Amino acid sequence: MQITKEYVEKNIELFITNQEEFWRDATEIADYAFYDFDDAIHPNINNEKYIFKEIVIPDEITKIGAHAFEECDNLEKVTLPANLKKIEDCTFKFCPSLFSIELPNSIEEIGEEAFYESRLENIIFPAGLKKIGKKAFACNNFKNIVLPELITNIEQETFENCNNLEQVELNQNIKTIGRKAFANCYNLIKITICENVDSICTETFSGCENLELVVLKNKDTKIGKLAFECTNIFYLNIKENEKIFSNKPLTNDSISFNNNEELMSLIQ
Repeated sequence: MQITKEYVEKNIELFITNQEEFWRDATEIADYAFYDFDDAIHPNINNEKYIFKEIVIPDEITKIGAHAFEECDNLEKVTLPANLKKIEDCTFKFCPSLFSIELPNSIEEIGEEAFYESRLENIIFPAGLKKIGKKAFACNNFKNIVLPELITNIEQETFENCNNLEQVELNQNIKTIGRKAFANCYNLIKITICENVDSICTETFSGCENLELVVLKNKDTKIGKLAFECTNIFYLNIKENEKIFSNKPLTNDSISFNNNEELMSLIQ
């Protein structure tokens, strides 16, 4: 059985009073099933309002549709089924109270804008995760991320506007970092780019005002325009096979630059 928006609207009282019965025989949650589901009147408790803050999705559910929980303003905590393989596009988009979710080890793909403008304070990616879509985690609150070994590309705007992000650990298999992938991450101070990264796209770190150290393990990694625009980086240092961009000279032959145009003229 598929849990649809119509089913949810028809069985709100059952959802509130008897979760086991509500989920009976269900194997999928349809697109938009809980879209904009914030509260409901509980008819059996003096007509008090029920606030939708938490949901435990049973393990029998194998698919959760796109936009399924989008704009659930009061949703704070979600428990996903143990065998779920993909989080579809926009599933938890615009959930401004969502601070906690544990990704099961079965997850292989996270769709575009899946958690866009939610407020996750912590995220641990499972080892089997292969793909994270565009803007999937833009505008969230976590402080650190560790990307698992199967991730080879960071899509555009994936972590844009994560203002609390302080630490990023990239795996050795990353090849490209997309446009604005980490733009406006104000608290990001330093990052090391692994040697297999072929290119850093335009505006990747633009607006990271406190960014003061970027280490490129491969000096041939291509750097797009405005990659370090509006950061705290003003020096290019070359050490053996590395390029190091910093807020102060690190070698005797460090090269200073005043703006992005000067930087581009140095590295092209």
